[in-house]
Amino acid sequence: YNKDDYKNMALGLNQASGLTYTPSLTYAFSESFTTSLYYTYEKLKSDQTGYQYAPSNPNPASNFRWMESDSNLTQTTGLSANWKAIPKKLELGADVVYSEFTGKIHYAAPGSDLPNLTSAMTAAGVHCAYQMKDNLSVRAAFWYERYKESDWANANTAPVLGLGLAPQNQQTTLVSISARYEFK
Repeated sequence: YNKDDYKNMALGLNQASGLTYTPSLTYAFSESFTTSLYYTYEKLKSDQTGYQYAPSNPNPASNFRWMESDSNLTQTTGLSANWKAIPKKLELGADVVYSEFTGKIHYAAPGSDLPNLTSAMTAAGVHCAYQMKDNLSVRAAFWYERYKESDWANANTAPVLGLGLAPQNQQTTLVSISARYEFK
């Protein structure tokens, strides 16, 4: 948990707070097979104050103080399993992770809230390690991730000037093979 409070700030960050917790559970079915499950909850909030000034605009209504509150929530769940298929020779494992994010921006003026920001990531992978000799092992892994977001700042429908980028919708696959040699 964290809490920052800047009561005397006329402009900028006025307050920020956050709460994070991660309960986890690990269970050993046997000496050679274990699993782990976890969940992470992270909530961040902040309030800011700013001032808009347009010297080229003679209309005094174009110069004003604004206040904004935002909140971000990320929730992640993960599961892993590891199996020593052949003790001291072959280990196998698998992992799955899912994470969701939602960000909300609220302005004090009615009707000026921005659309929510959202993203989701799913990842899964398998890996194995084979001990060839006392000092030589090889490892292979396959990992897949999918990330998708909805971000008004990167969309053509932005209510304000956007960044001109399309929202991310990515898939990534990683395959790795490595060798480990211990000098004894």
